Amino acid sequence: MNYQLISLLLAGCLSSFLTPLSAQTKITGIVLDEQEEALSYAGIMLLNASDSLLVKGDVSTDDGSFTFKAIPPGNYLIGISLVGYNDFFSPAFEIAATEKELSLGT
Repeated sequence: MNYQLISLLLAGCLSSFLTPLSAQTKITGIVLDEQEEALSYAGIMLLNASDSLLVKGDVSTDDGSFTFKAIPPGNYLIGISLVGYNDFFSPAFEIAATEKELSLGT
């Protein structure tokens, strides 16, 4: 009987971990300045649109690109911060459960 209970608990745990993975999105983008030059090492924040809480953070690469992986469906906005520049906040956007990848462009 204990083995059946353990098997059921393990199956329940595994299914709860695997289900969210199927409905997650990768977000990509590139940070450029007004002269279309890449901004390296800018702080990129993925924020919840409803309360601006930080969901994930990243730093742009040498070519200004950034990636957020395994983002669940919801409403978000992007915040960008770099010394010497004004902070930038994108308009809110929605990630649908069916989206696998979202490119925000530049």
